[in-house]
Amino acid sequence: MRFPQPDPDRARLYRNAGHWKVRTIPDLFQQAVSATPDKMAVIDASGARLSYRDLDDRSDRLAGFLVSRGVGKGDIVTVCLPNWWHTVIVFLAVMKVGGVVNPVPTTYGRADLSFVLGKCKSAALFIPGRFRSTDFTSTLAALDPKAHRSDHGCSRRAWTAGCRRFLR
Repeated sequence: MRFPQPDPDRARLYRNAGHWKVRTIPDLFQQAVSATPDKMAVIDASGARLSYRDLDDRSDRLAGFLVSRGVGKGDIVTVCLPNWWHTVIVFLAVMKVGGVVNPVPTTYGRADLSFVLGKCKSAALFIPGRFRSTDFTSTLAALDPKAHRSDHGCSRRAWTAGCRRFLR
């Protein structure tokens, strides 16, 4: 897969002018944690609330879990979760380990999800156990196992947002 690259001369100009900085989202997040650890970082529609400190702790635990399962720098992690507080933790954890988040809408069915997992060669997948009328566990079980074996470079691991031990 090819990714577009900025013009090197223009990039140098922007960096020299201070418009582009070499700071990552985890760097900026750590700055916010240090400055205001008890400030609310996430409030979702269910009323769940996470401070910057809570979000940092939970995303660190999940990042450790991902590393223990072999997910690391440059690995693509597909995230098919609703706008829940869990999703923020997953996004941040993936970025902390240097992974690439591949967000997928929860409206994708089995065929679309299968295509995306194979096309981007996901190292891991996060899905809700159930969301609205869809049982994602059944959807995942119905995927063609031959198309998603690790020796084909596709999805090796899947976790549901119910993986509460790391998220709570």
